[in-house]
Amino acid sequence: MIGVNITLIKPKLKERKIRTGEVIAILSSVVLLLNFSAVQGVQAEVIEVESDEIKEQVPDVYCIYENREYKMKPFIYKSDGGDENMISYPDLPDHVSPVISLEKGETMTVRSDEEPKDMTAYLVDYEGDTTEIYALEEEGNNTFKLEPAGLQTFEVHAKFLDGRDISYTVLTEVLESS
Repeated sequence: MIGVNITLIKPKLKERKIRTGEVIAILSSVVLLLNFSAVQGVQAEVIEVESDEIKEQVPDVYCIYENREYKMKPFIYKSDGGDENMISYPDLPDHVSPVISLEKGETMTVRSDEEPKDMTAYLVDYEGDTTEIYALEEEGNNTFKLEPAGLQTFEVHAKFLDGRDISYTVLTEVLESS
């Protein structure tokens, strides 16, 4: 049996209940870790979603930094009352260079081709002994402050009005402020 340790680290903000997006982030991490443990640290092939219907229901999502848009990879898809479908694995720093480098405390805005009813964002460190998930502070409409520093996955969870929950990822390097 494989043991999985996951730590959710929240910034010191006012007390609040855990949001659905945080639960999805934790579950996504567990699924990812279990799949990676099966291949013993070797990046697995992308699992293609077999249904064209599902692919058509996944809108493109972009993160915007310094007026440049970077397309995010869809990761997990869940329809209202349906099963979770893994669309792809997040890129890991052992195999891919980060797409974006920015300083700790800077913000990144997220744009979707289809307006979600709710969006949450996280920095996830999949490479440590324990997966660490950092809930990001929202600075404005879908704009998130990136902390802490490190080579991490910027992960966004979007909830849509029709009940779809979709997560997206992009490998990001958050540098210490100079």
